[in-house]
Amino acid sequence: MSHDSTKSARVVRVAAGVESTSQAVPVRDARHETLAVLIGRWINEGRSIAGDVLRWSGDRTRCTVTMTDGGMTQVARHESSADGVSWTASMDVTLRKVA
Repeated sequence: MSHDSTKSARVVRVAAGVESTSQAVPVRDARHETLAVLIGRWINEGRSIAGDVLRWSGDRTRCTVTMTDGGMTQVARHESSADGVSWTASMDVTLRKVA
């Protein structure tokens, strides 16, 4: 068995039950290619201008982050909204800097 066929067989075993579906297979088109520029690894850099609380928001999601431990820990509360008016907590996350 060649290396390629072993690799393919392994993927089928991992995704058992997914190989047949009634859903249509999405067609990749120019819209997907336009987004290719965003795919990859990114390093984000920045600093807090006004203290230890950061906030960002979009039309349907927002987040408040509190920095602790001298900037080594972020405690984040994510919220989502179906209508952009009423907000519901969607995720509480603690991020710890490891290096």
